Amino acid sequence: MRPTDPVVRITPGLADIPARARWDAVEDRLNLAGATARVLTDTLTLSVGGTISVGGYGMRSLRWGGQIDNVESLRLILPDGTPLECSAGENGELFRFALGGVGSLGVIERVRLRTAPMPAFSRAYISTLRTWRQTFDVLNEISSTSLGDTMDDVPMELVATCDASGQAFMRSRYYFSTYEEAEKTSSPRLPSIVNTRAGPVERRACFSDAAAVDAWLATFSGTRKVWADYLLDYPQVCEFMATVERRTKGGHPGHRYLPSAYLLMIRIPSITSAPHGFVAGSALSPTAGATGAYRFGCGLYHMVPKNDAAGVAASIEACEELVARCIELGGRPYLHGVASMSESVRRRVYGDDYESLLRLRRQYDPAGVFNAGWFSSNPFRSMVD
Repeated sequence: MRPTDPVVRITPGLADIPARARWDAVEDRLNLAGATARVLTDTLTLSVGGTISVGGYGMRSLRWGGQIDNVESLRLILPDGTPLECSAGENGELFRFALGGVGSLGVIERVRLRTAPMPAFSRAYISTLRTWRQTFDVLNEISSTSLGDTMDDVPMELVATCDASGQAFMRSRYYFSTYEEAEKTSSPRLPSIVNTRAGPVERRACFSDAAAVDAWLATFSGTRKVWADYLLDYPQVCEFMATVERRTKGGHPGHRYLPSAYLLMIRIPSITSAPHGFVAGSALSPTAGATGAYRFGCGLYHMVPKNDAAGVAASIEACEELVARCIELGGRPYLHGVASMSESVRRRVYGDDYESLLRLRRQYDPAGVFNAGWFSSNPFRSMVD
């Protein structure tokens, strides 16, 4: 289906959104009404149903978790065409498995999303750090800082990257009620941060951020994008990144075309902070069952020349090797990407919930039509761009 122009019904704190609408169109409509989605991915040209089917994370995940953590209810079309309204209190089991469920039980047609007031102004701050290890030290300090809205607190948005040379950067964004307040605040007071420069004061900054991502991607024309993301708790993600560092410095052929790593800090909403306490029960959420208040996402984005078939194969194999390492450390791969999600991996990651998923598929999709490829032996090999 082609993306639709969203007819968004907005009430205080909530918005009903067609799932095949693109996020850029949705956010535009919300902003005009003085609201914003709590969480946006870096690329806004994706569909609402698409990102909610895998989790949906971005810079605002520091504050609000995943997009699936902010879904109040949804309308699910089952394989036989039956429409069902699903929420924590109505068809709750289907609701749990539709959120981050990679379309295994039906098509998400519409979602009711929790929103936040649209901030008037914002400003991004770019910090240069020596290494990715220092970046993680800072992230760990931020995780113990109280949440709030002042410059003494953690930012509303945060993302970090480190390039192939080991240089690391962290971009944080704060919101302000007036232009003057934003303009006079030259640098945030984050733990252990030095060498920080302030960007311009902006309105609706998510659109300029998305444009910057698109511009960065455009520099890699003529490549196949072999991407995978991994989510781990703090001590484990440090070990995971050390593994990646050893492999890249050792000349691993699978990481030959790895220009940078992308790091997200993801706050896991507590049961008490979400209506009905459904967040912890989102069975296939990449952050389900995580311990502590935060998880950390690590994205490895290989940009392989299209004419290098051996390089593509080596990069895919490297991602699959890192899936095993991620699970060994207690983490899990993200639900979208080239990282393997074979049946053995799914069983290890989802535990008893996997049997519940299979039971629901037998009940609602006995022919196994929906997302059959995800249940094949190598489901993500065809997802390389």
